[in-house]
Amino acid sequence: MNEPGPRDPAPEPPFPPGLSPHGLSRDDWDPGPPEDWSTQPPETWNTGPSWIERGRRWQPWLCVAVPIVAVVAAGLPFGGWLSLPTVLHRTDPLTLIPGMQVDLEPLATSIPRWVVTALLAGLIGLMTWLWRACTPGFGFFAAVAAFSLSMAVEIGRWFKPDQLPDFRDPLLAAIVAALVWRLLRWSPEQPVTPLPRHTAWGIRRRVVVRFAAAALGIAVLIGAASLVPAINWVGYAPAQIADHVIAMPEGRVGAPGLVTGAITGAFEAVGLAHWLQTANALDRPDDLPLPTWVGAGEAHDGVLPPGRLRSVSSIETLRQAIDTADPGDVILLQPGVYTVHSSYITFRRPGTPAAPITLRAPRLGLVTIESDQPEALKVAAPDWHFENIVLRGVCAHDTDCDNGFHIVGAAEDTVLHNMRVEDFNAQIKINGEGGKFPDHGRIDHTTLTDTHGRDTPAPVTPIDLVAANGWVIQDSLIADFVKLSGNTVSYGAYAKGDAHGTIFTRNVVLCEWRLRGTRGQTIGLSFGGGGTDPGLGRDGGRSGYEHVDGVMTDNLVAYCSDDGIYLNRAANSVVRHNTVIGTSGLDVRYVESIAQVDGNVVDGAIRARDDGLFWGDGNESGTLTGMFLGRNPVRAFFVDPARFDLRWKTLPVLTKPDSGVDLCGAQWTEPAPAGAFQDFRVCGATEKPADAPK
Repeated sequence: MNEPGPRDPAPEPPFPPGLSPHGLSRDDWDPGPPEDWSTQPPETWNTGPSWIERGRRWQPWLCVAVPIVAVVAAGLPFGGWLSLPTVLHRTDPLTLIPGMQVDLEPLATSIPRWVVTALLAGLIGLMTWLWRACTPGFGFFAAVAAFSLSMAVEIGRWFKPDQLPDFRDPLLAAIVAALVWRLLRWSPEQPVTPLPRHTAWGIRRRVVVRFAAAALGIAVLIGAASLVPAINWVGYAPAQIADHVIAMPEGRVGAPGLVTGAITGAFEAVGLAHWLQTANALDRPDDLPLPTWVGAGEAHDGVLPPGRLRSVSSIETLRQAIDTADPGDVILLQPGVYTVHSSYITFRRPGTPAAPITLRAPRLGLVTIESDQPEALKVAAPDWHFENIVLRGVCAHDTDCDNGFHIVGAAEDTVLHNMRVEDFNAQIKINGEGGKFPDHGRIDHTTLTDTHGRDTPAPVTPIDLVAANGWVIQDSLIADFVKLSGNTVSYGAYAKGDAHGTIFTRNVVLCEWRLRGTRGQTIGLSFGGGGTDPGLGRDGGRSGYEHVDGVMTDNLVAYCSDDGIYLNRAANSVVRHNTVIGTSGLDVRYVESIAQVDGNVVDGAIRARDDGLFWGDGNESGTLTGMFLGRNPVRAFFVDPARFDLRWKTLPVLTKPDSGVDLCGAQWTEPAPAGAFQDFRVCGATEKPADAPK
């Protein structure tokens, strides 16, 4: 069968009669065919390209078709996609380990996917064989190629709403591709390929290097494309990331301590820590004094209130007057230094709203109370007013001077006016006691500072308010609060523990004015702080809120290594007409936080994290991405923010004004520039410029 008959012509040679493909005559290169072609076996006849050659022609198309089929078969083009936060939130890390997903997916779903994976991997093994036949080392290439394609598909499935990745599939693909390639080595027909230039192990090494380089390149491209969303999702400014990495080894021992220490060491050795910490730093001079136009000062000394006057000149007579005080009494401290040494002073005698008890000095600076006790003055009764006093901690160890004023329990309507309190972990501590809470207090025209960083594991917060309602903190200066031990996080002022209705208005918070370059994360103003132990909250932690109905208006917050304003589980907050300079910005965090944010100038980013929510308009701010690039456009509004010269160079957006007066005491006019003040020249000026707001 299929053999030429005796009269059939002999097959023609595969070249033009008389010439070879190289232009030589038949006699020059071949003695000529046998006299009778019919005597040659059929398998020697040239009947066209072999199946191997035809397969090679389809190989480029298969290289494109196989990935497309893999993607379509996995359903990646269809349906929606999940965000990275959602993926991370819903994923149990154990399910990512091959073999740990057995109970999460029925076999009826897994087996068809495995069949498709095996078929596609077999095609990869076939294509590798057609390309390089049985050259040693290319079975490894087939396995790596199949593994990489399947791994990419599984990562894609990770982001699909109705799927979970199964990392057994890449292992199956690698095994099948290598097996198909090896079986094809036994075929009687083999593709003709160039001689290998490398040994089998050399080929394997090059396969690993090139696939790793390709994966790295793809990862870099994906990372570059997702850089801005990733930065915004993480929500940390450069300095915050540096602080978190540097603090990783703290409290860890053994292997975790060694690993985190190595990470931190490498982070600092390559200069990443320094770069992140200085990406947005203001290069400020060292010779700037604290501003005197805000906080305590002689201009706010006031006059002697009416009531029975009781003059004291020693710590003993002071204690006696406090222990026997009646509503309406005015205890006048004579000039001098009063030392609280053996025990703190407790205020237990109540005043009344109509007749408060007043403890005051004639003028600020004439009277200083020094204390080396854990708390200096404990106020446990209502309606006490404190005026014109300097209170200073003088402990040998910072842990020993915890609270300056400790306002607790029934101490409602406490007022601190024109006070200067320094060198305590909490200059003013406010919290409940015995089931009662010291509500409706006021702090005004008061200066709270430290002369050095606090080396203590205790909280460092000049105004530490927990679970008390209705406090007003206004016209005060809070500066230089740095925590050197423990978690190294400090706040200028916070209200938390399910507190309600706190108002921060017209305050200046300078986190690191003189205490610069020290360790620690400083945060300006906060509703919620770092959270509260449920047992200390007003409602026992049942509501889930740290603060409700808080207001921050017309405040200037500057030079903080962390956020200028931080809302942590703070519901129904209003943040309006504040100026924030040289910080990480304004952060609204957690689903409980809902804030109206209007008319603020924020050098940094205004952002929501962990499902926090804010709305508003008339704000001027930078972006997190810009901060990583060292771009701080808000600073261009001011003449010299590094030297605290906040006169306008360029006006920010004009927006609706706040009510009352601004930070500098000028009446708000409409329209008004965003920020805490309309004209910084008015702040502290004895004569207002003619063109300034009145």
